[in-house]
Amino acid sequence: MTIQGAVDLIPTPLTGPACVVIQDAAMYSEQVTVRNFTNNGSSITIMVDPAVGGRPMVAPNNVASTAAFVIANASVNILGLDIRPAQAASYGVYASSAYVRISSVNVDSGGTIGYAGVVISSWSSVDRTSVTVQTGYGIWLAGSVMTTVEYSTADSAGQRGLFIDGGSSNTIRAVVAKTAVHAIMLQSSNYNSILLSSGTGSSAGLWIYGSNDNVVDGGYFHGGRGAYISAGSRNSVNQSVL
Repeated sequence: MTIQGAVDLIPTPLTGPACVVIQDAAMYSEQVTVRNFTNNGSSITIMVDPAVGGRPMVAPNNVASTAAFVIANASVNILGLDIRPAQAASYGVYASSAYVRISSVNVDSGGTIGYAGVVISSWSSVDRTSVTVQTGYGIWLAGSVMTTVEYSTADSAGQRGLFIDGGSSNTIRAVVAKTAVHAIMLQSSNYNSILLSSGTGSSAGLWIYGSNDNVVDGGYFHGGRGAYISAGSRNSVNQSVL
């Protein structure tokens, strides 16, 4: 059975927490889409069985694929998987709904992802996840509110490693970002915290643009500029190496 086939068997409305447990370390050549479930206060989890001792890979090979995972439903968890699209795709994970958790996931573009390795929405989390892309953003918080990214890496050869765009009250903790441009960038984003994180980029390790009331603490930022703050106010960088 495919992962999508198992998701499609989940009843809606949910009667309790639902799990799709992958019991092998095989390659799944599909896009997995989660949408149109009535949660009733419950959640959906897609995960590998810990007894497998390996990691399944989701590698969509359809030229029409948007991402390995398209999550358009609240309260969805993706745990312990590898993602590497076999054909061109816009994203590795595209989550447009709230309360999504991405944990222990490895996204490796292999030159196939065009826009972002992970796009995450509000009240969500990314943890212990590795993202490597060549042309798009690594991890992109697009208008996100109250989302946490922690203990993760975000590498991009041609764009921002971690990008908060129009977001507020997000927390970035213990993230390592590398890029050919701005490793960590905040744009039109307010009240965010970047803690114990590092960024290395040829343009800047940290770039804060048009953003207010953000706090950076305990960081290491290196590049053409260590940290560059422009067109904003009331931002603070504390106990950091630039």
